[in-house]
Amino acid sequence: TLFRSRGDMGRSPGRGDHRQHVVPWLSKAEWDQVLEELYCKHCERQRAALERISAWRSRYGSSMPVAVECTADLVRCKITDETNATGPDELVLLYGLALVRFVNLITERKQKTVSIPLRRLANEMNIPEWIVNLRHQFTHGKLPNLTWCRKGCDFVMEWLRREYWSRQLGNNLLYQLESQSEEEEESDEENEDEIQDKLLLEDQKHQELCDKVKHVLLSYVKNRYKILKDVEQVSKAKKAWSSPSSEVEWILAQLKDFMAEDRKST
Repeated sequence: TLFRSRGDMGRSPGRGDHRQHVVPWLSKAEWDQVLEELYCKHCERQRAALERISAWRSRYGSSMPVAVECTADLVRCKITDETNATGPDELVLLYGLALVRFVNLITERKQKTVSIPLRRLANEMNIPEWIVNLRHQFTHGKLPNLTWCRKGCDFVMEWLRREYWSRQLGNNLLYQLESQSEEEEESDEENEDEIQDKLLLEDQKHQELCDKVKHVLLSYVKNRYKILKDVEQVSKAKKAWSSPSSEVEWILAQLKDFMAEDRKST
């Protein structure tokens, strides 16, 4: 059974557009209990919270809040780690899967038709760069050590508590990270046009710069070619003068004979 609640979906105060939404939890008391059990230090209570989340998923299906899914993934990692249920190598992979899913799913709703760098999206959501770097190491590079995996898990758990779970308590349990507010979505649509215009302007400036560089390079090549042609002509002239023709050699020989006869006569 799905349950209905009313709330403001994160709208700013004063707009007063209250709407009805469906949630998978039975009551606020159940929500509070799941939150407490997820963030406690007892594995058995954490397992009980995961079972309740599985029940929510069966009710809500693909509409399950991304933040709840990510929290459940990370809690499973912590339970496996605390109970020594697997080796360190397998544990690194388990943490890696949870952290990669977190970064991808949480930033996915921020992506628009124009691709935005992941680090920039994460920064806008107060996710530090080292978390994004961990994600890149898991997907593209050498796997990080277990210590960094645990640090990443602890940070993300606290981020989810602050940015999602805690906000529900003051917003009638209806604030969802992937649809924070209609006001924000409207603002994002307006900003998307501004981003596209800005990117178009940057592309035009880049093209103009490329054209200028191309022009300078072509001018340089033409100038160098002219210099080489001039040098080539000078070299030919020098070669012609240093290698006299047969007529010039005959004239020089005649001059030598004249000079020799002149010396004899004197």
